[in-house]
Amino acid sequence: MNDVVSDDCSGKLSDVIAEQLEQKGLWRRAAGRWLVVLDGIADEKLREAVALRRNYCQRMAAGIKPDTRLSGG
Repeated sequence: MNDVVSDDCSGKLSDVIAEQLEQKGLWRRAAGRWLVVLDGIADEKLREAVALRRNYCQRMAAGIKPDTRLSGG
């Protein structure tokens, strides 16, 4: 697994750089970062999770209401 991505015991996917970009509202840059992360992952379940997160960022960048399944609400 890529050392940038953390899938800790709680099952939460994490990339510090992508998450910082998201917090700043830099959605396009965050989506690009998630793509870099995606390229370094071989596990299909993690790849799917990263792809969903990237899609969320792309939708936010486009001003489209994101799918609420990702945020759980």
